[in-house]
Amino acid sequence: MKGLIRLFVPMLAVVMVVSPGWAQSGKEPVNKVTAYLTPGATDKQAVITLWMTNAAPVIGITLPFKFSAGNDTLRLDSAWTTGGRASGFLATPPQFSAANQTFLVNMIWKADSTTRKPTPIPAGEGAIMWLCVHTEGKFPMDKLRMASVQLPPENVLLFVTDSYATVNPTFDVVRSAPPSADQSEKGKGKKKS
Repeated sequence: MKGLIRLFVPMLAVVMVVSPGWAQSGKEPVNKVTAYLTPGATDKQAVITLWMTNAAPVIGITLPFKFSAGNDTLRLDSAWTTGGRASGFLATPPQFSAANQTFLVNMIWKADSTTRKPTPIPAGEGAIMWLCVHTEGKFPMDKLRMASVQLPPENVLLFVTDSYATVNPTFDVVRSAPPSADQSEKGKGKKKS
């Protein structure tokens, strides 16, 4: 029995040291996309910042959404990843349907041309894409609804990890500015000192 304890205790210590922080804390890993909605340049415009929180490195992302702007029709002016965590990814041209009020984009890592190794988005959080949208009338900030949906053929809100596992993150809409870059440093949510 003592031999088993002598063997088990060092093994347990090794597992605790090399296991991820979420396992040590008893919390589940966080994987989510948050859409931060802020006013645009005019009262007819808004900016949607898509913010990704991922527990493991990510090499692929699918972003399918459906919108409702009250009695008005939402229009997409532009979408970009430049300056965000996914700026090094290849992205399909955004597919926006004004008739159906849907948006879809797929993003995948660029392979290194010599080693063919993926360059994943590391675990953490931060902006991955911005959408500039407008309506014909005053933008309905309080009435805008945005939901993660399945779009044909089988596009669902999805992360693909560097181990090729699929993760279905949660989704939420927040009507405020996203956290600043220094608050999301390395995904810790703390400001730099």
